[in-house]
Amino acid sequence: NLTRYLMASGKYWVTIIPNCDYWTNEIIFLDFLLESVGVDPGLFRRKYRPAGFEDLRDLIKDIDTVLSKHGIKWVFIFDQINRIFARPEFQSAKDVGVLPFPFVMMNEVLKSGRIISIISASANNDVSHRENHLGFDEFEHPTQFDRSEIDKLYTKKRTDRWNWDDLEYYTGRVPLYLHRWVQDPDRYASIVGNEIENSLKKLKREQKGKRWNAITDSAIQCLLRLWLPSEPQNLDRKFARVQESKEKPYLYNITELFPFVYEKYLNFFWDDYYLYVRERETDIQAFCKDSRTTPDVRGRFFEEMVIGRLVTNDGYPDVLKRILVDAKITIDEDWEAELGRPIQVIRLPNNKYPEGAFTKKNGVTFFIPRMMNFPAVDFIIHVRKIVIAVQCYISESHEEKLTVLRANVETAGWKKAQVERIILVYLSPDEGTTRKFKEKIGRRKPSYKGNWIITRFYSTSEFDSLLDIPTLEPWTML
Repeated sequence: NLTRYLMASGKYWVTIIPNCDYWTNEIIFLDFLLESVGVDPGLFRRKYRPAGFEDLRDLIKDIDTVLSKHGIKWVFIFDQINRIFARPEFQSAKDVGVLPFPFVMMNEVLKSGRIISIISASANNDVSHRENHLGFDEFEHPTQFDRSEIDKLYTKKRTDRWNWDDLEYYTGRVPLYLHRWVQDPDRYASIVGNEIENSLKKLKREQKGKRWNAITDSAIQCLLRLWLPSEPQNLDRKFARVQESKEKPYLYNITELFPFVYEKYLNFFWDDYYLYVRERETDIQAFCKDSRTTPDVRGRFFEEMVIGRLVTNDGYPDVLKRILVDAKITIDEDWEAELGRPIQVIRLPNNKYPEGAFTKKNGVTFFIPRMMNFPAVDFIIHVRKIVIAVQCYISESHEEKLTVLRANVETAGWKKAQVERIILVYLSPDEGTTRKFKEKIGRRKPSYKGNWIITRFYSTSEFDSLLDIPTLEPWTML
């Protein structure tokens, strides 16, 4: 894309070596140079002997003289340069200027005001080229097609059949992944999903100890959408990138290349994710108190802190007991034994509720959605034949969820023979919000199948194990 843009401008001529992995001698460099200016390399070499350093430099000077007469500047692009430095004989080299001929030509072609050399390293999960070879700038510019560009690439007959939400989710309109999705949309998620997972496994093998811990933290910071006070260096460079805040300079966040990566990150870093949330509640509190943090983000952090506490501490039986007792369920010895079992955590892969057969499991099971915007609730707890569906919120302006819950329960095929009672729990971080929200929608006693679904309202202050979850109200910025 960069090459096409420069050539189309009419101001630049471009010579590109598209993959330095295959650049092994001066003949290859010469061939690319000649082809870029429309000269047949074979015919040229029949008349002239292959170039040495001085000959190449003179040839470049002669060509540049011709270009300058037409007001055209020259750009050399050397792509996949990391493959040169990955060679055993060059691993200790810190700069292109110390490489032997012909690779030193990347530096020697430069001419002030006339010839530019662009050196590009691929975004893979090897150690960053910039970190090993100081002095290089790094430009992250993931190209995204807009709708008009996609319409020019593909026929209307073809695009009319597409699910554009799927296209956006699985590709982010990044050209490479868009092309792959178009070629095989049915198998795309499986193939690319495996690629992301295998890439992370490779990264984990290669970057051990503190470095891997830092990369894990960066992935979780991506999932949490945290703003960072300095530009992060240790991250998955293949499927994530760093962005600087447009409103506040020197604030950075890490974002996934396209939304499907978020799902795969959450799956891969699941255990680390909730431990991170649990161990850094104070840091999250400070982030949420910043007036620049939106209510949506504060609400998501509240939800994550609640889930983090529950799934990392065997379900906090006191929370479950309180909810069950309030629902008129007698906690006998059998119930105590059931609540005392280690919890199971199941990640829901999509926006569908677990089907009715899920009730056959013993003990306490948490169903945690992988997808954002899961319908009606934030997570589901199942124990024996009781389901507790929990919706976390931080404002009394929150919408009621009973109607959506009913629709999804019916779609999932839940029956009273399998689920005797469904308890919809609205959970807020403080008593005042709970009171106002309860007054807004009322303690609803649905006529839908009797009292099969009941509604309860709580604040975290009503549970000992959730009592000290930090408040998420913003400070006023003076």
